[in-house]
Amino acid sequence: MDDAMNTPPKTPSTWNYHEDRAAIIAEPHARPALGVTPSDGILYVGFICEKAVLLQILSKLGHVGDLNDSRHYIFKYNSALVKLEQHTEFVSLTILNRDGNDLASADNLLRDVLPIDDVVLIVQTKIVMCKSTAILVKNMANGQRMFGGTMRGNLEVRSSLLPDEQGVIVYYVYSSAGSPDEIGRRIQRLIEMENYRTMALLGLPAARRASVEISKAEGRLKIAIDEMNSGRDEDEKRLFDVLSKLSRDCNTLQTDTRFRFSASRAYYALVQQRLVSLEEEKFGDLQTITGFVSSRLDPSMATIESAAARLGTLIDDLGRALSLLRTRIDLDMARDNQLLLRSMDERHHQQVLIAQTVEGLSAVAITYYSIGLLGYVIKSFDIYLPVSSTAATAIAVPIVLIGVWVFLRKMRSKWHG
Repeated sequence: MDDAMNTPPKTPSTWNYHEDRAAIIAEPHARPALGVTPSDGILYVGFICEKAVLLQILSKLGHVGDLNDSRHYIFKYNSALVKLEQHTEFVSLTILNRDGNDLASADNLLRDVLPIDDVVLIVQTKIVMCKSTAILVKNMANGQRMFGGTMRGNLEVRSSLLPDEQGVIVYYVYSSAGSPDEIGRRIQRLIEMENYRTMALLGLPAARRASVEISKAEGRLKIAIDEMNSGRDEDEKRLFDVLSKLSRDCNTLQTDTRFRFSASRAYYALVQQRLVSLEEEKFGDLQTITGFVSSRLDPSMATIESAAARLGTLIDDLGRALSLLRTRIDLDMARDNQLLLRSMDERHHQQVLIAQTVEGLSAVAITYYSIGLLGYVIKSFDIYLPVSSTAATAIAVPIVLIGVWVFLRKMRSKWHG
């Protein structure tokens, strides 16, 4: 008891922490929002690149050394604030221009930092902060159909949701109130919605291409099943080869699209969360961004889900068709084996009859040669016999024949044993 009381308590530094604890704690803080004021401009890009290219980009921004465990990096670059984030399958770069909404400097910074030939651009978005509703309305007067509404945090948002001449989707935002941190969080939710919307739709072209292959495979499967039902046994081996190749191709297609479809589902769920968090309300006759995104994204996701479901059903149908055909082939092989065994049994029976015939002829031949040899012996003892040598030889014939027959029967019984 005294020893227990004298033992010093463990300090936090002596605990054995789980190896992933630090990463778990850091994750909620991995992508902080940048504070945004009504006079700022934001340029956001999402792209894919190799690790070496990412290190090159970080080096240009001022990062020294290799990648660390951080999921984001924030730099001061000239007059702009730059945030680089690592996502699961892409990298994003946010440039916050403190010099107002003239984003030409941000474009120049982006071209200086990103090696054009070594990155694949996916998302490119601009956030133009407007200082008044009049400027917001002025930006809308460009002849394009606009979408927007009032979002949580007193944000008025408008966008055509179409790329401009430079391929950038522009959002015009007016904030009547709110701190820079609050505005920054709302702007980040808006950027994330646009980003995840684009990433979710990456599965749509893959689903359309897969649907073409699925339709071809379904047609080939129908033809194969019709041939199976025709009852022509001679085609079973060829049909098995056709179905096996078709099953292999479909499984390869499923492997190639599984990640893209799963990623689209995950991004779609994130888009739904971001749309809910924006709490957009209708403004005048404009269709809300939430309504437009949902009306177009939901059918796209339905197409992706349909392609994934059709592919899974097709693979199951191919498995059942192969199993049925394999059973038929096995039954045919068993029937052929039975016929072969029956034929072998008949040939064996014929061989037994032939052997018995040969055995009888062999007994006669052995008796003939044995009597010939015995005749010489009898003739040598002719004077001692009560009958002539010819009569003695004749008497010996049946005796020798019976002895040879009995001997051959015993030998055959021994061989069978």
